[in-house]
Amino acid sequence: KIYRKALPAPDQDQVAKVEYVAPRNPTETVLCELWQAVLGVENIGIHDDFFALGGHSLIATQLVSRIRDTLNAELPLRKLFEQPTIAELATGITGNATPAIEIPKADRSGKLPLSYAQQRFWFLDQLEPGNPVYNIPWSIRLRGELDVAALQAAIDDMVNRHETLRTTFDNDDEGPQQVIQQTVAIALVQSTAESEPAMQQQLATFSAGIFDLQQGPLLHAQLIKCGPEDHVLTLVLHHIIADGWSWNVLFRELMLFYNARVENRAAVLPELAVQYVDYCAYEQALLQGAELQRQTDYWVGQLRGAPALLELPTD
Repeated sequence: KIYRKALPAPDQDQVAKVEYVAPRNPTETVLCELWQAVLGVENIGIHDDFFALGGHSLIATQLVSRIRDTLNAELPLRKLFEQPTIAELATGITGNATPAIEIPKADRSGKLPLSYAQQRFWFLDQLEPGNPVYNIPWSIRLRGELDVAALQAAIDDMVNRHETLRTTFDNDDEGPQQVIQQTVAIALVQSTAESEPAMQQQLATFSAGIFDLQQGPLLHAQLIKCGPEDHVLTLVLHHIIADGWSWNVLFRELMLFYNARVENRAAVLPELAVQYVDYCAYEQALLQGAELQRQTDYWVGQLRGAPALLELPTD
């Protein structure tokens, strides 16, 4: 880290791999398949280290979710950090895992609570409305023939599928609440760019657009035409309705909807078992009473004696 040019080029195969040992039971076999899927690495052995193979916290979260769905086991994320090999993790799953949590459907007839994460974003927006620091932009270069009408229809399909993309946030005497709109029109803003710098400037301007949490929509879409068969699609979401993982889901579904529209057929997607508002209601019900007090006491203890202010240099 002091003088990188003096270091030899890293040999990833040597760094990441240990002697290959095949899975010995059905649990290890399933885990190997899941690791290969999320890491994009083949021939993973039971003693290979998840993080040495390129895993990080976001991929770890995906893996835990797939373990939940496939093995019906609720595995704490920290277990993967403590036991980063399949051999260790399989033992933890068979011996210590709890049954997967079932999130019930929320009653949508009354007021819909925010998740604790959403409460933080809402509070920050009240302090500084329209601050683009919590915009999450995503862009992709599209080369080849593009059916713009099909792309617009695919965006509409995606918005209709996910309630969170149709959510705004209201506030009254009882505090903020989610409001799910029945329909939301996301206009695909179209423009042209004669040069790469012009395109980049348009991307920067669009990505920093202002969101109104109460009026919505909290998804913006832009299509820049750079040439006859060269386009850049940009979607921008406010962090209060999405996170980094959301892009994996939305991009995959947008492709499915677009291809279906181009081929004039219905997209084949499984019905969503739960929507985000269902999780919000579940979280609020879970973190009450003794459980809320237990977790609060834990963090009060952990932070006891911490400095009131961070002594960070500022410019």
